[in-house]
Amino acid sequence: MTSSEDSEHRICLVCTGNTCRSPMSEGILRDLLSSHGARWRVQSGGLHAFEGAPASPESVAVAREYGVDIAAHRARVFSPERARACELILVHSGEHLHRIASWGDDIAAKVFLMKAYPVAGDPGPEAWVADPIGQGVEAYRRTFLELDEVLRRIVPQIVSRAGEEE
Repeated sequence: MTSSEDSEHRICLVCTGNTCRSPMSEGILRDLLSSHGARWRVQSGGLHAFEGAPASPESVAVAREYGVDIAAHRARVFSPERARACELILVHSGEHLHRIASWGDDIAAKVFLMKAYPVAGDPGPEAWVADPIGQGVEAYRRTFLELDEVLRRIVPQIVSRAGEEE
């Protein structure tokens, strides 16, 4: 690990397959944190990812429409080992939250529903981001815009969590 990696905080965004929601979230959040000068290493994963799969064509196209480049994304499985290496884990649904939290108290303490962050727990489906897979490009646009809105709202809390200036 380099000294620059030592000074970075690690955040992981997790969904099911790591081809739709989490790659879009990763791209959006990476751009937002970069514009804040925040030192976070942003990555994503999927609980049922097919290792090395590209982001869905719809995700890539919609992200590009909004100036976010995720074309080089490749899916990665999110495992307990990866979870332990992250300072913060943001998930898209209650299923993701409960599964990851079951990996141990050390991990449960740093996993949050993205839409509910910084509040812990699962308030229910209204705090989940629906999976657009198989629903056409308009569903991907709605999902992208929802993710963008949520991430813009929570970036100040993410930055302050690391003790950085906004």
